[in-house]
Amino acid sequence: MHPKTAIRHALVAHLRNPLSGSPPSNHRTAAQGRVFANRVPASTPFPCLAVRTDGDKRDPSHPVNADGPVRRLLTILVEGTVAGGEAEDDLDALCLEVEDALRADPTLGGRLEKFHWEETAVAGGEGGTMVAMMSFSAAYHSHPPSEDGPFPPRHVYGSWEPNTGPPHLPDYREIADGRQPEMV
Repeated sequence: MHPKTAIRHALVAHLRNPLSGSPPSNHRTAAQGRVFANRVPASTPFPCLAVRTDGDKRDPSHPVNADGPVRRLLTILVEGTVAGGEAEDDLDALCLEVEDALRADPTLGGRLEKFHWEETAVAGGEGGTMVAMMSFSAAYHSHPPSEDGPFPPRHVYGSWEPNTGPPHLPDYREIADGRQPEMV
């Protein structure tokens, strides 16, 4: 599964599931369980949410390392749709609920390095509906695909020390007496 797919489905599950420790009827948003990956089915009642990914790109400020992780920047779109006489107020409330739900877990359980709101665009739809397109920016790390199989685990790797990490494991030595070795 592509990391974007995993992130999108994790976000849908996070928005769809009730708050932990609360009754099943206490959802994170007014959309309740009507949260979908990609597109909303035509017969879905309002309010509802659709989660999409707009695209991702390599972070140009992150060094390229053929054997290491790739830092990717991803745009995530959450589309909220409401209808009725108080549609504008209901849409504002739905957007706030989505933002609060995402602020509660900004790494989506460790899948993302960071996640934040960028903008919300609002438009009127057919038959008194209103739609908000909330745009969020996210950063995550992945490895390039290998011929041996799927992606390795997606964790954030980083260090201030240049000779640390998996490529340098053979250079490590145990400190038996608890004292640091002399620097050469």
